[in-house]
Amino acid sequence: GVTGISVEVLGDILNNGTITSNGTTNTRLKGNNFVNGYSNATATTTLSGNFGGDLEVAGNFTDNANFSVSQRAVFFTGTTTQVVDGTAVAPFNIDYIVVAKSSGSVLLNKDLLVGAPLTGNAITFVSSADIIDLNGHILTIGTSGINNSIVGSGSFKGSSTSSMIINGTGDIGTINFDQTTQGVTNVLNNLTVNRTSTGGGFSLGSDVTISNTATLTAGTINLGSANMTIGASASIAVSSPDATKMIIASGTGELRKTFTAAGSFTYPVGDNVGTAEYSPATLTFSGSPSGYAGVRVQNAKHPNINVGISDYITRYWPVSSTISGPNC
Repeated sequence: GVTGISVEVLGDILNNGTITSNGTTNTRLKGNNFVNGYSNATATTTLSGNFGGDLEVAGNFTDNANFSVSQRAVFFTGTTTQVVDGTAVAPFNIDYIVVAKSSGSVLLNKDLLVGAPLTGNAITFVSSADIIDLNGHILTIGTSGINNSIVGSGSFKGSSTSSMIINGTGDIGTINFDQTTQGVTNVLNNLTVNRTSTGGGFSLGSDVTISNTATLTAGTINLGSANMTIGASASIAVSSPDATKMIIASGTGELRKTFTAAGSFTYPVGDNVGTAEYSPATLTFSGSPSGYAGVRVQNAKHPNINVGISDYITRYWPVSSTISGPNC
């Protein structure tokens, strides 16, 4: 595990009654499997509201009863896959999560809310090997009106039935997706971003594909060097897009749209070079296109503009495509 453990149970923690943590600093309770409500649906576990009164599990986290996290964290430190499951009402509420695993992943069998209601690091990945597997469930990170963050270089493993909701204020940090199998482990069904205030949103640390809907309620997604692909039947939902609600594509990463039939798509892209500016592009394909078209935006004079020309715009949109012989 990690430092700061006060009480360590060498086996499982099976609660059929009441567990209340009243500790202060560094009074974490650690065990292997944690089962709240082993055979009693009225069992209660209450973590301390004081700093350090956390729970550490090396095995599975199972809640069948009443679990009150009290603004504390659950540490996942096992060496195999650790499953979050139980019969309690979903979404499960764990205010803060720390993943510090040498191998394996944290696998969700329930929808999960990691709200970080006291600000701070909602999710902490200790190493780049740390993985949270959404496993077809909805992971909600952050609380409306609260500034919180994701730290570390670990990743989220998605699927075509997995979804993510990012709430709060300000920049939540960099989000990485598992790249083990492109188009499988780095896929989300739905992605919703609702990060208000200046600089709200997140940076994309690795490629991701959206199979249904990416919704920009508030905030931006900064692609950097990563690519975001919108599937053939997927879309981007953004009402009144502007410099605070757009996809920043001024790096080397592209916003890509997959086409399998004739049609149009508006890329809600912009740049954050100097003053952030929204400058979308629309591509229309006829015939029978098959492949993707990717768009970036550059806040600069196009390199093919001849020297001596005095009238030009300092903006152009590089386009790449895998569509053979596109009619665009």
